[in-house]
Amino acid sequence: MPRFVSSRTSLLLCLLGFVSLHVAPPLPAQSLPVVTDVDSQPLKSQAKRVAAALSHLGHPLTVAEQAALTMALDNTNDGEAVSAIQATLDRRVLMGVHINPESRVKVSRGAASATLLEQGWSVFLVKVHNEAGVTSPLRCSSVNAKPLQKRSRGASEPESTITAKDIPDRWLDLIMFEQKPLTKTLSGLAVDYRIIQIYSRDAGKREGLFLFDVGQGTQDLGFRSELPVLFTSRPAVQVKLNVIDHDGKPTTGQFVIRDQWNRVYPARARRLAPDFFFHDQIYRHSGETVALPPGEYQVTFTRGPEYTVQRRAITVPDVPQHQETFRLKRWIQLTDYRWYSGDHHVHAAGCSHYEAPTQGVAPADMMRHFLGEDLNVGCVLTWGPCWYHQKQFFDGQLHALSRKN
Repeated sequence: MPRFVSSRTSLLLCLLGFVSLHVAPPLPAQSLPVVTDVDSQPLKSQAKRVAAALSHLGHPLTVAEQAALTMALDNTNDGEAVSAIQATLDRRVLMGVHINPESRVKVSRGAASATLLEQGWSVFLVKVHNEAGVTSPLRCSSVNAKPLQKRSRGASEPESTITAKDIPDRWLDLIMFEQKPLTKTLSGLAVDYRIIQIYSRDAGKREGLFLFDVGQGTQDLGFRSELPVLFTSRPAVQVKLNVIDHDGKPTTGQFVIRDQWNRVYPARARRLAPDFFFHDQIYRHSGETVALPPGEYQVTFTRGPEYTVQRRAITVPDVPQHQETFRLKRWIQLTDYRWYSGDHHVHAAGCSHYEAPTQGVAPADMMRHFLGEDLNVGCVLTWGPCWYHQKQFFDGQLHALSRKN
């Protein structure tokens, strides 16, 4: 029998700012030139590390690619080995970065197919032709990876800098992989292969604009350090969650879903209500779905402190729809002892909530979380951030969403 009771509190938080980038027409896939002025021994060592990193990230070389790379590594003719290594790895290259002798950066399209997965991470190579011998980190950013939220900052009338029309363009996340066996910086060799991971929130055709640099002032003039890429993102699997309470009735559960690399799904940075970016968990009523790419996942599920925390692995097949059943277990029911659980300090906006693109959180989203935590009473507070929007929900009475057990 969760219920809302209105109250008010003060909040202070930070403001995020954003910068727009120029957009040019997307370029098709193309073969990158072979760099010949490079020593084979360090390139061979690098190629081994790249192959190991791809395997670690779950995108190993195919049998044919590994055979071709092995032949190249065994080739004692330096020129042939250098060409063969690039011919093998270039098939995985989404973007090529050219750093000229003045350390100016230019980007072009590689041969890899621009295919992504909805709600999933895809892995590509970035080929760097490093004429300047730069040993700085290769940095990549995208206007399409801007944050979705502006945090509350304590103003009673927030200046909305993110609106609903901005959301479709902010559809991706990206990570330059710099962990072992790779290094955090470019090696200084004339050829370097780096790994970029790209997350897609959406399915269908999406354009992403990527900007590369190797430090302040290294961006090229005329937008040559930017590259638009048109992607096709394959739909995820719609996984229906059947959530069964201890008494056999359908209920609402709390779920934390991670893959084998400990990445949380849906990706927190791309979430909007009812899924919150400041939580690992999501809440689902029985029969609702979550979009997941095919693969293996570890799921932690529960329903608040009166329930045990359970964990199990699930396999999501490559089909349009799938379902999983989760049976919750109580270790105690405090209402039997006339104790009632509640949270009397839940913010409608502020703290880690946001004031853009929506001004705080709607009552239905709050109610979902109360049900997922098995709260008997939930008190929502507002003051300062988003007050003029949120005050419409506060009338000093029990909210209409309240229900009886």
